[in-house]
Amino acid sequence: MASPPQTHLNEHSGETRDVVEFRFEAGGPISLHDLAKSFAAIDTIYMRLSGGEERLSVTELRSGSIIAVLAPFVPLMNQVVPYVAAATTLSDFTRKMKKAIDGFMETERPVAPPTDTPPIASELAEVMKPLAGRKGAEFGFAHVRYRSKDGKRVVEVEARYEGAQIDRAVINAERFAEGSVHVITNEPPITQERNFLSGVQMILHQANRGPAKAKGATGDKGVVEAVSDKALPVYFAEGVNRLKDRMIRSAKNPLKYVYQVDVWVHREGGAAKAYTVTEVQQAAPLVDGAPMVPNKKKPRSRRGAGG
Repeated sequence: MASPPQTHLNEHSGETRDVVEFRFEAGGPISLHDLAKSFAAIDTIYMRLSGGEERLSVTELRSGSIIAVLAPFVPLMNQVVPYVAAATTLSDFTRKMKKAIDGFMETERPVAPPTDTPPIASELAEVMKPLAGRKGAEFGFAHVRYRSKDGKRVVEVEARYEGAQIDRAVINAERFAEGSVHVITNEPPITQERNFLSGVQMILHQANRGPAKAKGATGDKGVVEAVSDKALPVYFAEGVNRLKDRMIRSAKNPLKYVYQVDVWVHREGGAAKAYTVTEVQQAAPLVDGAPMVPNKKKPRSRRGAGG
């Protein structure tokens, strides 16, 4: 396999410089652990989309919003050297990444990334998770070219996303990643399966005011009559921090409300065992124990992993 074009730093000076800039606006502190995972996911996406040996390295960090300037480098003899073909590679990287995120912002149904894009759904979700559920959050990235002759900053490809768009993209990317597991591995599940329902009514039979849980033991239980009349464990999608708040903490007694929600139904051997809430559309008080939330549309079901 032929090695990619390479040059040393001093040989590349004076030439046009291509970088990709990522901007994280969280409206508050971001944990170092979460930000490190986001950067690692960006590097993984770049490696998969470029299909080469080069990786991304940080060349500059700016104050204010978290702005990271990244450029492709090739590991060589325990050092890194700039990747000469960065312009084409970064243009392709930002274009495909933008197209994939735009696809995952579909409100009703997450779509797959373009056919020429390797599987990157879970990594895309990881990139934006530090911003999910935050008021006023913004995320953006751009392929930028700095001209050596006049020093002009030229934006070749750019993408910007705000709070609601970030939340939806994270949820849908995770849904797609989960639903693609058996397709990628060609190993059909034995007992586990999931399906997604949109716009169903849920009544909480048990709730606690502790933090939202995505797995493990939970004190939250609810009934979705469209699925089962049994009270089953209720979880909340990771990355959307205020989902449980909107159900549990927004009312004096959340057990006296009916919620219209989007949920993953977790099944074993065909029997529903738990729910994961991914969106809360609306809520209304129960009247004599009867749901009063109007169903403007029939629940839509999409089979997930094992479905």
